[in-house]
Amino acid sequence: MKRRMIWIAAILLVLSAGWYFGSPWWTLWRMASLSEAHDTRGLSAYIDYRALRGDMRAQVNDRMQGKGLISKAKGVVQKGVIGAAIRPEGLQASFILQHFGKPKQIAVSDIYVLRDSFSQFRMVRRDGTGKTLVFRREWLWWKLVALT
Repeated sequence: MKRRMIWIAAILLVLSAGWYFGSPWWTLWRMASLSEAHDTRGLSAYIDYRALRGDMRAQVNDRMQGKGLISKAKGVVQKGVIGAAIRPEGLQASFILQHFGKPKQIAVSDIYVLRDSFSQFRMVRRDGTGKTLVFRREWLWWKLVALT
């Protein structure tokens, strides 16, 4: 009985470590595959649109701060352009592909994961090109919440 408990604990430990280190890569691979297949519904399952829109609005707000007439147009840009772009149809096909390439081209040597906490990580290209994808844990899965 004691030996069985040790084996169960060891298996659970290995599975947990596998999830912790492998799930970011699985998420990126699934998103890229769904994007390439033009599967809007499937891709949407990996994106928190409310958080992503909020992040984009904050970025626009920071960039347009105190720029006179441009500052007055910021509300239109935040609601209209961001609202139209950050939705399933706007992010569908080229979203992940434009940052990381086709799923078969994704190499561990080209991308690395920066863990901010147990519940958040950032995925960055080693060459510094493209955007940084920020993911937050939702239960056992990851959702894209920001582009920086």
